[in-house]
Amino acid sequence: MQKFKIPVLVVGALLLAIAIYIFFIKSSSVYSAIPKSTVAVLEVKNWLQFADKLITSFAGLDTKKIDGLQKLFSEILVMENLLSSDKSLKQEITSGKTVVSLHLISADDYDFLFTTQLEGVNDNTILNRVQSSPNMRSVKVRIFKNQKIVDVILKDGKQMSFAKLNDILVFSFTSFLTENSMTAMLTGDNLNSDKNFKSVCKKFTTSSDALLYFNFQKADVILPVVFKAEKISLLNDLTSTGSWARYEINLDHNKMEWSGTIANEKASETRETKNVLEQTIVTKVPDNAAYTNISKRGNGDTMANALLHKYFGGWIGDTKAFVILEPLKEDFTEQNVFITTIKNKNKATESLRALIAADGTEPFPFDTFLNQEIYMLKSGIVINQVFGNRLVNFKNTFFAIQNDAAIFCNNADVLKMVLEKISKGETLDKDKNYLNTSASRFLMNEQVYYFNNQRSDLLVRGLLKENSTAIDFLSSFKNIIAFSSPSAKEISSHIIFNATGEKVISSGLLWKTKLQTLSNFAPQVLPNIEGGNEIFVQDTDNTVYLINQSGGIIFSRNTEEPVLGKVAQLDYYNNGHQQLVFNTTNHVFIIDRMGNDVASYPLRLSATANCGMTLAQDEATKQFRYFIPCTNGNIYGYEANGKPLGGWSPKGGAGVLSQPLYYFTNGKNSYVLTFSTVGNLSMFDTKGNIKWSVNNLPVSTTNFSLVKSKNDFLLLNASAYQLTEISSDGNDNIKPLIDSANSFAAIATSDSTYTYFFSTNNQIRSYNNKGEFLNSSSSTIGSMLHLELISTDNQNYLLVGDSANGNYLLYDLNLKLQNEFKITPATKFSISNLFNHNEWIQLAVDARGNIACYRLK
Repeated sequence: MQKFKIPVLVVGALLLAIAIYIFFIKSSSVYSAIPKSTVAVLEVKNWLQFADKLITSFAGLDTKKIDGLQKLFSEILVMENLLSSDKSLKQEITSGKTVVSLHLISADDYDFLFTTQLEGVNDNTILNRVQSSPNMRSVKVRIFKNQKIVDVILKDGKQMSFAKLNDILVFSFTSFLTENSMTAMLTGDNLNSDKNFKSVCKKFTTSSDALLYFNFQKADVILPVVFKAEKISLLNDLTSTGSWARYEINLDHNKMEWSGTIANEKASETRETKNVLEQTIVTKVPDNAAYTNISKRGNGDTMANALLHKYFGGWIGDTKAFVILEPLKEDFTEQNVFITTIKNKNKATESLRALIAADGTEPFPFDTFLNQEIYMLKSGIVINQVFGNRLVNFKNTFFAIQNDAAIFCNNADVLKMVLEKISKGETLDKDKNYLNTSASRFLMNEQVYYFNNQRSDLLVRGLLKENSTAIDFLSSFKNIIAFSSPSAKEISSHIIFNATGEKVISSGLLWKTKLQTLSNFAPQVLPNIEGGNEIFVQDTDNTVYLINQSGGIIFSRNTEEPVLGKVAQLDYYNNGHQQLVFNTTNHVFIIDRMGNDVASYPLRLSATANCGMTLAQDEATKQFRYFIPCTNGNIYGYEANGKPLGGWSPKGGAGVLSQPLYYFTNGKNSYVLTFSTVGNLSMFDTKGNIKWSVNNLPVSTTNFSLVKSKNDFLLLNASAYQLTEISSDGNDNIKPLIDSANSFAAIATSDSTYTYFFSTNNQIRSYNNKGEFLNSSSSTIGSMLHLELISTDNQNYLLVGDSANGNYLLYDLNLKLQNEFKITPATKFSISNLFNHNEWIQLAVDARGNIACYRLK
């Protein structure tokens, strides 16, 4: 039977499972560095932005979990870190100039070749940057075909090689791939000279997130990496699909869409097709079909041999399909169903009875079900010829003939189930999940595949290797739809992965990153100069980590002591770059974003610190300074360069502090507030002069809320049955509360008014500055001992919780519940708008030594 080859089987699923490790392209000179032996190529506009996009959409999130992608982003990050001393080189590596190609390095393993167009930079410059990296253990330069190749061993034991030729930097964590790239450039045996590749090679469109090129001619090489060896023979159709394919990939909240073309010199000429799928086949496919394959072909294409022409030529229609039903058995061949439209029922019955007789069986029905006569063929080989597909295998075949379709099955009971579902109207054209795939978009296409992931677990697990991350990836989608149409020398192909039938943002685990040991440090989110965010955390072995918002470790280094308080940022060199500043009990650290010490830091403190530093910037001079309270009762102040700050070196009189200083600016003046362990609240100016002090405040009042107006401020807190209000001149005003306050927060609502919140037992309440009741909310989570104000996109929220039991609630300021979640008690966590998408993200360290990122809303 003549047919053009397109991705068959569980199309979207299997094609993606094959292509899960892959990536794209930019300029012809980059193609010259990629050998023809490559399996696939991936191009993106910016690697860091693409990694973030993957985890901000549900469809991309589960793509990001695949081992191949995790490995890919990790290797790019390693090279970025090696070149971190040169900002422009670092950005070139993570830009869209870097192209990734996938290569087989053994029968069941693969690795990546990275190629970057890098004009005006010689190999010595790159070598010098790599040698200066703190992540590098040793470097060796060798000669390969009269060209220099640099082999690098990193401190963690990883090995990589890189080379530079004709403005192209190539690097790989498999040395012979770097050598293959050099050979490809020197001999011309590369993608730049591959006619089939060039026939599908096109530039990005403005809307796509990525470009994927897949080499179907190499599919038989990559299949063993993903599929079970004993199942490979089922996939031979895929290896004969065509040559190169090009897909533009777009990510949305609830779907991932591939649109592209497949180069195929044997493709049929374009011909007029009829919209018959919905009218005929879709009304015959049961709604419990795990996988449906529908195609259109005229008789001229299908009558390839005398047997088919003799028994099918006079009645077979334009549209055919096969389905696999639920519940799937591990051997699902009995549940294969083949359906074809018929032009004439009488002619079909006559021809198929003749086929039965030629098969050596009496040409009469052996059973009747729902007024449908059921026939049996001894052999199903002829059906395999009508619909050629290795995944489908007909043996003892049963069939029934309706007015507009003939239905063939390997099992009589399965055939009866299909007939019953058709009679009840329980078919694909009524299925909500199917209809949500926008079926009207593909009804005019030559070939359609519909894969219902919710019903196909055994099918997928039966084909893929047991340890394949593609199994979990595929299970995250509700269904996959693929459709294609041939033209003169290419096939138009589209694949859509639907996470849900509705436009929703999924919550749950986004990524998890392993630390070297456990951690009791609440992860802290820090903005970077690119407009994104990064995460700072420390483990119990005193190793600190800076992690990007996609979960990749930017750097890690040991500080030998626990970090106290929070990490701050400053621009030490006044060049627009930010460094991290923090203190331990005995030292102050300023480190850059690659983990390197700045200037003469770390600075040893004159006394032991008992809490974290406070970083401040002078409004007039824009110079940075910081203040550190110590156990001897003194406050030490320093300029950014480590020089002692006048008036604060040291500053006594505030007492021993239990928390960092509070620095704020009000009007043209800046002040520092301190609260001691014996209940003394003091305010100083920036020269260290005391302005006022309020003594004998409740020691339990550890956190004051600062409410600022245009040129004034108030300090507020609540403890037991009283509200403490302290004005800017130090006068205190005690107001009674109707109940005992467990926790407290306040926020300004105008220049002269504020709202305060406090929790009592399992209730949270809000009042205005006059003490008038506004709102309340009760919960069953337990005592609300934790209360804090957090914000995203200029919207303020309250995070309250029973920290002893790990139950937390998120409210808006009208005390309307927005979200609730639970974490392991005593787990250190933080809630933030990590991705700047007006959604809440939880970062938590767990008992297994991981930092995990969860979407809450």
